[in-house]
Amino acid sequence: MYGSFEKSLDELRSFFREVNDLVFKNKIKNGFAEGKDLVVSVMSAMGEEQICALKDIGPK
Repeated sequence: MYGSFEKSLDELRSFFREVNDLVFKNKIKNGFAEGKDLVVSVMSAMGEEQICALKDIGPK
C-alpha cells in the first residue's frame, strides 16, 4: 500500500511540474513574440531546476 501511495505522489508532482513548465513556456514564448523584455527566475534544489517567476522589465 505504501509503495503505491509514493508512486501516486510522484505522479502528482510530475503532473504539476509539467503543467507549471507548460504555463511558463507559453508565457515566455508569447512575451518574446510580443517583443517584451523578460526576466526568468529559476530555483534549483536537490539537483532539479524549475522556473518560479517571470517578470516583464520592458519600458512603461
